[in-house]
Amino acid sequence: QHNPSVRILQTYRNHSGGVLYCVPNGDGSQTQELEFYSVRHLPHPYIICTEDNWKEVKKKISKYDWAKKIADTYIQRAEEWSVPEVSDNKAFMFVTDEGHKCCNSAIAWKLCGKREYAENAAEFLRRLSRPVDGYLDRMKGSNQQLVHEGEFFKSCAKAYDLIHDCGVLSEEDHENIKKTFRRFIEFLDWALSDGGISNWSLAEIAGAMYCSMAVQDRERIERFVFGKGGAMDHLRAGVYSDGWWCECTIGYNQMAAGLFSEYTVALRPWGINIADWWVPAQYSNRVHFRNQHADGLCWDIYGENTRNYRSVVDLWDSLVAMANYRAVVQGVNDSAEERFSGASPVAFDSRYDIAYAIYKKPEYANIIKNAGPDVFRDLFYGVGELPDVESDAHRQSYYFNNGGISLLRSRTEGRDDSEQFEISLKYGSHGGAHGHYDRCALNAVSRFGKALFNPENIWYSYGTFMYKFF
Repeated sequence: QHNPSVRILQTYRNHSGGVLYCVPNGDGSQTQELEFYSVRHLPHPYIICTEDNWKEVKKKISKYDWAKKIADTYIQRAEEWSVPEVSDNKAFMFVTDEGHKCCNSAIAWKLCGKREYAENAAEFLRRLSRPVDGYLDRMKGSNQQLVHEGEFFKSCAKAYDLIHDCGVLSEEDHENIKKTFRRFIEFLDWALSDGGISNWSLAEIAGAMYCSMAVQDRERIERFVFGKGGAMDHLRAGVYSDGWWCECTIGYNQMAAGLFSEYTVALRPWGINIADWWVPAQYSNRVHFRNQHADGLCWDIYGENTRNYRSVVDLWDSLVAMANYRAVVQGVNDSAEERFSGASPVAFDSRYDIAYAIYKKPEYANIIKNAGPDVFRDLFYGVGELPDVESDAHRQSYYFNNGGISLLRSRTEGRDDSEQFEISLKYGSHGGAHGHYDRCALNAVSRFGKALFNPENIWYSYGTFMYKFF
């Protein structure tokens, strides 16, 4: 408009939308580029599941006792929750768990329609995002580390998505909540830019990604999926060639697999499906961890690299090998012996129910069935009736050269599965902050459903050498 000699030489559309190139007076060195994005509004809710999925969840509750029991637990917890006041301690606003209770209350409203539960969730978000002495002032929603802050905002974003359209939030409330979420998004954009890999940053991504979804910012969603230190970077550099998560414990393997799978479900309404993606592997012989390697913590990667890609399903497949005939897994490093389940009974985090829902692999269903009738299930992703399948996976021996575990199982003729020996030997990668100093050790011995011994750990605290000694 100000220079009539400016000529637009080229306009065209690419995969992201419209791109406009302006070349003043034919001088290519002065070319300027402007890229346009457009996104269609997505009706709430969609982070946990869409409205159609919610209808299926309610059908499941009416038909299956296990689903009704879990739904009743959500409602009972919501009934017992009172919205907390903002803490007098200026260093934070709420105890971390209050954010999860806010999400629980929003879920309970969706399950039974009791408006009080939605109003409680709204009041919590209102206090979090208040203009004076709220998150914008304190910059700390929870009372714990940044990993917990990520989980706190993950829960808040899910709660906001669920109650968004039910009339308990004013226009001012919506504006304040969105400003709060965007401030957290900005902070996490910076915090993840060092490219560090760990379960901490993987959980932090969840908070930032879900807040981006809650405010419907497609560009920020893609930043936390594909950008520096985002989900795909963690898949590329945090998963070993043998399918183990780099922290080399059963618990953190499950945590990583569950988070990636939750991302998969939450991203689908946005037209992004990472379930079967192969991302190029990172070939470094060390995991890039954001903190100093103190007190003997080692992030060196042992074992060969046999594949040039990584995928989410690698994590679930490697865990299948570890489960015995009762879906019980021997302890490794900071994980004690435990039984696999459809979901975590404590935090309701996703486990093998979401894996089966996404991939439909019969061995995943078999693990849930082997865990017994009292196994904890996932209300949102657990299928009502698991198929009857036979898998030989729990009878095989395996080795994982990166994770550093050889699992040896006897196959003596005429013996029941419970009579066979299960022995694991430890070698390979240490596992950083969660590894134990027992490389080249006899790790665990089990038979008759009992363990002769297993790795154990005692929580001391971070920040002292005694943490690693215990």
